Formats: sequence, structure tokens, C-alpha cells
Amino acid sequence: MISVIVVVVGVVVIVVVVVVVVVIIIIIIIIIVIIIIIIIIVIIIIIIIIIIIIIVVIIVVIIIIVTTITVLIIIIIIIIIIIVIIILITTNSTIITITTTTIAQLPPQSSSSLLASSSSSSSSSSPHSLSLLSLLI
Repeated sequence: MISVIVVVVGVVVIVVVVVVVVVIIIIIIIIIVIIIIIIIIVIIIIIIIIIIIIIVVIIVVIIIIVTTITVLIIIIIIIIIIIVIIILITTNSTIITITTTTIAQLPPQSSSSLLASSSSSSSSSSPHSLSLLSLLI
């Protein structure tokens, strides 16, 4: 009778120990799975944050590049306009200067007095010289 009780108690203790060990193993496996899931979620969140940061940096760099190119184009256009204005001003003043110096370098006789003196001296000459004079004028 005692041996039956010992056997029954032994079997119960073994079953309880096995159940406890199995429950502990299952709890450990569940904890490991939860930790792995949390680590995967954190890694995914970190990857998403890194991708968002990269996209924002790319957008900012593109905006900076486009703004810089636009400003450079505007500056180049302004410089070209200024150069054209300077060229026009200097060309006009050069034309005015050339005209002024040309008028100043003319001999004191005007073209009308030249014509009068030529026509009076050539009145006795042939009409051929008159046509040459008109060509000169």
C-alpha cells in the first residue's frame, strides 16, 4: 500500500514538474517571440525614419540647387542687361564723339562755299566738270 502511494506521489510529482517545465518553456518562447517582434518593429520604424530623413534631405538639396541655379540665372541676366546697357551707352557716346570730332575736323569752308567757289570757277569750263562736282556732293 505504501509503495502504491509512493508511486502515485512520484507520478504526480513528475507530472507537475513536467507541466511546470513545459509552462516555463512556453512562457520563455512567448517572451523571446515578443522580444523578436518588438526588435523587428523598432528596426522597421528606424528604417522608415531613415528613409524619411533621406527624402527630406534630398528635397532640401534639390530646393537649394534649384534656388541657387535660379539666382545665378537672374544674376547672369542682370549682368548681361548691365553689359548691354553699358555697351549701348558707350557706343552712343562713341558715335556722338566721332560725329563731334568729324564736324570739328571739317575745314573752315562749308560745303556750300565749296560749291559756290567751284561753280564760279567752272562756269566757263565744260558741263562734264559740273557733273563730277555733283557726284562729289
